[in-house]
Amino acid sequence: MLLTISLIFRAISLINMQAAICVLIALLPTYLIRFKLFGLPTTFLEIMLIMVIGGWIAKKLLAKNLKKSIAEILNKIPKSLKIIIGFFLLSVTISIFISPNTLAALGIWKSYFIEPIILFLICLDVFQTKDDAKKIIGALTISAFFVSALAVIQKFSGWFVPYSFWGKDNVYRVTSFYGFPNAIGLYLAPIFPLLLLKLTTSWKKFTTAHEREKIKSFGKIFILLLSIIFSMLAIVWSHSTGAMAALIGGALIVALLNKKTQWLAILLIIIAGILIYLNPAPKIVSEILLKDWSGQVRIKMWQETWTMLKDHPIFGAGLSGYQTVIAPYHIWPFVEIFMYPHNFILTFWSELGLLGLLSWIGLLIFILRMSTRADRTIALAIVWSVSTIVIHGLVDVPYFKNDLSILFWLLFALLFMPTQQKMDCKGVEPLTSCVQSRRSDQLS
Repeated sequence: MLLTISLIFRAISLINMQAAICVLIALLPTYLIRFKLFGLPTTFLEIMLIMVIGGWIAKKLLAKNLKKSIAEILNKIPKSLKIIIGFFLLSVTISIFISPNTLAALGIWKSYFIEPIILFLICLDVFQTKDDAKKIIGALTISAFFVSALAVIQKFSGWFVPYSFWGKDNVYRVTSFYGFPNAIGLYLAPIFPLLLLKLTTSWKKFTTAHEREKIKSFGKIFILLLSIIFSMLAIVWSHSTGAMAALIGGALIVALLNKKTQWLAILLIIIAGILIYLNPAPKIVSEILLKDWSGQVRIKMWQETWTMLKDHPIFGAGLSGYQTVIAPYHIWPFVEIFMYPHNFILTFWSELGLLGLLSWIGLLIFILRMSTRADRTIALAIVWSVSTIVIHGLVDVPYFKNDLSILFWLLFALLFMPTQQKMDCKGVEPLTSCVQSRRSDQLS
């Protein structure tokens, strides 16, 4: 069965690369389908990703323009970003040799960094316009719909919910396809702003469309509304406080960046601060201030990680080395040794060393800087998405997972699609690109 589906996907990737990538995006949760190929562990998502990369290379070789295409892709990336990504990849590679488990480190190096970045580069070649960006968002809409729809079904049926999340702490938590509830928030929260963006643009198109086109547009709007409603319900019913707080925090950041809503955002922040101080909802405030059991576990974990990093400040624990290296520093027997320290600063520092952490922060700063040059509606949605990742990352691990790492680089790619011409003529790209862009405008 998997072989047949893989062969069909291979054919799609050779015929229509955009369609193949959109199918891959819609099926991001298929990293959960794990098996061995020639004795090596892999996932169905990775097989699709390898086929996309192989299909893209094959098409370029047949057209005898592989080197030219690579040069054009690199020409679209500003020099400062090339340097940041270069340092990021250097830190990841060094961390392989620091890790106490080289084989596991190689797997993470490949799945969480090399393959997502290659897909990011291919997307810059295959998707280039605002309409192309809509296709990626559409694929994410389909993915969000199926993930959230299963969570909604679980709420009323209990299907596939692990026993440990039935009635734990007197709270029933849905898990969708995943084995733990927080995975729902980690995946759906960054997609949520893009769903709202697509709904806004689709509604504008619907109001101006002809009668025949309105029927088709209505179907898209209906699916979008279901995806938005189901996604919000899934996040709420998974009881992922981090995801909910991150979405609200991200919305406030976007409001602060928008001159029309700055004062409203400031007012809401003040009201939120007063409410937290007055403590009208003890349980929610306790979770936000990390006073509940989960928060206390995280604080103990961070204390142990900080002690470890003081002894390994430059290189950290290495890729996939946290659980091994942290063991001698583990002093709280009631706290489990998790795979990562559940804080993006401590996680990147531990996994990639100080250079990796600084490179990651550099990527975030570049996204914010680049968003000022992008199409405003898309830029605000992506800033909201990335802000959600960062805020949620204060208490969780929003990157170190197959689907999440690809999602991050897709958000990055989306910023480039409606901005390439603007970037060419603002000095970010070489002067020749700007001249070529202006010539093409004149010719058209």
